[in-house]
Amino acid sequence: MFGSLKERLESVKHDVTQGWKSISDKAKAVNQKIARKTTFITEEYTEGQDQCFNCDLEAGSEILEKYHKDWADIHEKSRASAEEAESADQTINSILKKCTNLRNTMTIFHGELDKLPEVIQNIQSATETIAAIGTQSEELEDLLMDLEEVCEKLDIERHKNSHRLKVVMFHQSKLDDLEKLKEDLQLQHQINSQKKEKLERQESIERQKVYEDAFIEQMNYYIQFGKTDEHVSHSSEPEESLADIKLEDYDLEKQLDDFLGPNLQDQGDPSIPSKAPDRPKHKRKSPKSKSKTKQTETKSQGKSEEIEEVSATSAKEESGKTSESTEVATQSKAEPDVVKPPEETTEGKEVEQSNTEGEEQKKD
Repeated sequence: MFGSLKERLESVKHDVTQGWKSISDKAKAVNQKIARKTTFITEEYTEGQDQCFNCDLEAGSEILEKYHKDWADIHEKSRASAEEAESADQTINSILKKCTNLRNTMTIFHGELDKLPEVIQNIQSATETIAAIGTQSEELEDLLMDLEEVCEKLDIERHKNSHRLKVVMFHQSKLDDLEKLKEDLQLQHQINSQKKEKLERQESIERQKVYEDAFIEQMNYYIQFGKTDEHVSHSSEPEESLADIKLEDYDLEKQLDDFLGPNLQDQGDPSIPSKAPDRPKHKRKSPKSKSKTKQTETKSQGKSEEIEEVSATSAKEESGKTSESTEVATQSKAEPDVVKPPEETTEGKEVEQSNTEGEEQKKD
C-alpha cells in the first residue's frame, strides 16, 4: 500500500518536473522566435524601407502590442504555475516525509505485533510469578505473625517466671521476718508476762499481808469486844473492802484453818455471844444504852456471820480460780495481757453496805 503510494507520488513529481521543463523550454523557444521575428522585421524594414511606404504601421503596432500583452500574460501565468509547482513540490516532499515516517512506524508496529505473542506469554508468566509471590508473601506474613505471638508469649512467660521468683523471694523474706518478729514478740511477751507475774505476786503478797494484818486486828477486836465497827488500823494506806481482795493460787482453806484454827478450837463459834471472852464488868446503864448495846451486838453477830460466809465463798471461788488461772496462764502466752478491773460480788457489796451502816450509826 505505502509502496504504491510512494511510486505514485514519485511519478507525479517526475511528471510535474517534466511539464515544468517543457513549459520553460517552450517559453524560451517562443522568446527566441519573437526575437528572430523582430530582428527579421527590422532587417526587412531597413532593407525594404524604400519599398514599403505603402504598409499600415498602426496595425502592425497594434498586433505587436497584442502579442506583447499575450506574452506578458503567458509570462505571468508561467511564473504563477512555477510558484504553484514549487509549493506542490514542497507539499509532495512533506507528504513523502510523512509517508516515510508512517512506513517506518508501520514496520516497527508490524515487528512489535510479531513479538506480541511472546510479550503476552511473558506477561502471563509474570502474572503467575506475581501471584505465587503474593501467596508466599501472605504465608510469610502469617509465619511472621505466629513468630511475633510466640516471641510475645515467651517474653510473657519470662516476665512471669521472673515475677514469680521475685514473689517467692519476697514471700520467703517476709516469712523470715515474720518468724523473727514472732520470736521477738514471744520473748518480749514472756519477759513482760514474767515481770507482770512478779509484780502481781508482790502486790498480792503485800495486799495479803495488809489484809491479814487488818483481818487479824478486826478478829482480835471482834473477839475482845464483839464489834467490827471501829477502825483498828490507822495506816496512811487507802481503805479497801473485802470485795477488792484478789486471792492468788493458794490453798485458802488451809491458810484459814491455820490462821483461825487455834482461836476457834478454844473459843468455838465467834458468832455465839456466850462463847465470847469475858468482858469487863461495867456499871449499869440506862435502858436506852441497853437497847443500843443490844442493837450493836445483833449487828456484830450478823457481820461475823457475813464474814464467815464471805470466807467460805472466797475459798470456793479461789478453788475455781486456781483452775481458771491455769487456763489463763496458757492463754497469756498467745494473747497480750489485759488487766481487768476486779469484779464486785454481791457479798462484797453487802459487806460494804454493812460497813457504811455501822459508820452512820457511829456518827449518830
